[in-house]
Amino acid sequence: MKTFNAIFWIMCVAGALFWACTTNVAGGVTEETNSIAGVIYNSEQKVASGVEVLARSVADTTKLYKDTTDSKGSFAFKFKEQGLYGVSAKTSELAYYELVEYKGVTLNVEASLNKYTSFTGKLTLSGAVYNEPIQVFIPGSPWAVYTNENLEFEIDSVPEGSYYVYVRSPDQTRFNDAYFWVSLLPDTLKGSQGPLPTSLATSAPSDDKNAVYESENSVFNFSWTIPMSSEYGLVGWWPMNYISKDSSSIQYISDARGRTDVGVVYGKAFLDSGVLGQSLVLRGSNDFVVIESDRGVLDKATALTLEAWVYIENLNETEDVSNYRKNLIGKVGFGNPDDRSVFSLAIIKNECEVEGSPVLAFFIANGSGTSLDCANAVVDSNAIKVGEWLYTTSVWNGQTLSLYVNGVLVASKEVSVDILVPSIESLYFGKENLNFRLDEVRWSTVAISASDVLYRYYNQGGVQ
Repeated sequence: MKTFNAIFWIMCVAGALFWACTTNVAGGVTEETNSIAGVIYNSEQKVASGVEVLARSVADTTKLYKDTTDSKGSFAFKFKEQGLYGVSAKTSELAYYELVEYKGVTLNVEASLNKYTSFTGKLTLSGAVYNEPIQVFIPGSPWAVYTNENLEFEIDSVPEGSYYVYVRSPDQTRFNDAYFWVSLLPDTLKGSQGPLPTSLATSAPSDDKNAVYESENSVFNFSWTIPMSSEYGLVGWWPMNYISKDSSSIQYISDARGRTDVGVVYGKAFLDSGVLGQSLVLRGSNDFVVIESDRGVLDKATALTLEAWVYIENLNETEDVSNYRKNLIGKVGFGNPDDRSVFSLAIIKNECEVEGSPVLAFFIANGSGTSLDCANAVVDSNAIKVGEWLYTTSVWNGQTLSLYVNGVLVASKEVSVDILVPSIESLYFGKENLNFRLDEVRWSTVAISASDVLYRYYNQGGVQ
């Protein structure tokens, strides 16, 4: 019999990740001719015969395969298309579901029928009011529903276990599809986690940021926010993958959406490995980037989100300087008499009532000449981490300023700034005595939610 060595992740109804293997297949067909084969047991761990088993493609739900377990509880499917498949079975009292990935080599599974459970939920769309039906379903399974006019839903008669639930975006121009990981396990805490990118379909979340848990006796009623598209409200995106030269040998990097001026590169700045592709490396105050004009994209804005991956190589501290503020990304005038600063993501030390180690801070002003001061700033009280990538997100909604690090809210504060007036200041990456890297810098004129922040953190390398 042909042997193989295929290691993969499978989400089973017991909530564990396992690789199951058996030589039992339906009808005595050898494993060389099968795509997915296995054995199903009942709740007493005896083989379950006469049970209809379904295999449905996640990518193309019209591809549905059926088989019925034989006297040995065995089933098998034959197809050629590789990809994710939901394998499910259901009796009058028990159910089974598993998401598996077929890679062209016979996939053998062994699982049990489990007790029914159910859960309800309510959806919210980030930054919008919506009352049209939204589809909610377990990928590759017969469990699929639509929300009512209040965006509420119920999925019943599902097997106890842990798996993803998929929510389809009602408007791809503004919202993303998203997965939510649910844990509906007996004798343990129940909960959900998300939104999570659809790229994570073959493994459970690797951490529990923003996970919501319920007691084991509670009704499973989840509140989920559908994430905003990263393109919605976007007015600047700097992926840092190319440094170009013009005819006069001036080096520059470009806004990938072309909304703002190019960024002129000064000093010996260069590109090196980043979170997604390349990153911009700035070492010392002579290495920086200047974007002379934002072309008015921030004028009269009543909301702002700044996203950036930051890697601090060296703080370049000296004994004679006990306090400082070092700009990472900002529309700043650096204290000139006609300063019309708007914002700055910076590393500060012994400022804004935070003493001791250097910390991350975000400052905002309206661009009319008021300074970037601590009254309109949020500060992470935790010391900045050196030598690792940090996903930083600064959000201003016209009333409140919030700072997130690696998807987690670290500071929030009401501020007096309610609108951004036109400002002549340039945008800068760096221009301080600091060695650091930047990747995937984005600014937009919408205020994203905590769920949006978490989704983007996961989607841009936050899950390793």
